[in-house]
Amino acid sequence: MSNRVILWVACAVFVLSGVGAQLQAEGSLAFLVPVQAGRSQVESPLKSSEPLTLWCQIRDRRRGSDVAKIKEAHFTRTVAGKQTKVDDVGVDLHGGRNASLTFEDLDVAKAGRYTCHITAENGQNVNGNIEVYARPVLLANGYSVKYIEKEDDPFHLEASSHTLTEGTDLETFTCHVIGYPKPTIKWTFNAGALPESAKTSDDGETLTIENIEKQHQGTYTCTASNEFKIDSKPFSNKLVIDRQLNVKHWLSFLIPLGIIIILLLLLGIVISLCECRRKKNEQQLLEPATEE
Repeated sequence: MSNRVILWVACAVFVLSGVGAQLQAEGSLAFLVPVQAGRSQVESPLKSSEPLTLWCQIRDRRRGSDVAKIKEAHFTRTVAGKQTKVDDVGVDLHGGRNASLTFEDLDVAKAGRYTCHITAENGQNVNGNIEVYARPVLLANGYSVKYIEKEDDPFHLEASSHTLTEGTDLETFTCHVIGYPKPTIKWTFNAGALPESAKTSDDGETLTIENIEKQHQGTYTCTASNEFKIDSKPFSNKLVIDRQLNVKHWLSFLIPLGIIIILLLLLGIVISLCECRRKKNEQQLLEPATEE
């Protein structure tokens, strides 16, 4: 599936009451943020590989759907149910013909619903929504866990393995992903069902395993997915993250400990032999030579 989808269609129609005027807002309706990797970093966010331009304009149906001149326009992004004004990028009015907002490198975390708010020259307002979609991407925090692409697929990641000792009370794996619409998350164990002692959080981002035993050893997989339509064309996206859990016996430390003890004993023997040899040589030097 291509990651480069840029499409616009009629955005919305708003009928203004009072004077019988009818204004139609139109412009870019939906975008898919183009990305070339499946992992973003809090310290170094993943950004779009190409510029994105959102735009809108007004048509006045009373005048044969002529483009009406814009007096003022601004864009907002819906965050946690609230509209927040986009003020880090300037709006270009193009002489009042349309309003556009260009992101040279949009942070994938800022995908979501944008709204174009337009004020016509007569003071009347219209607005329309623009959906900026993003496929699921891992948002990593810190560098304690390493990730590599599996089979050269940027959206199939393998996390560094983790080793625990049998009897460990609790272990937690996280799968913090971002995208728009919000991705759904599913966990599997060795491509099958999770062990009974493994539970997921309500949002699916956290997997907790209790009372670690040898049977818990294997590959835990987080699959994040979202779906949307652009111009009636369905898009289905997935991000897969594998992590290997190794479980060692609680007495496994005795093997390296035994090796260390043996090495220390051998070292002690060597040192003792060397010391005895040194003393013997010194004694021979101190003994007087025997006269014939």
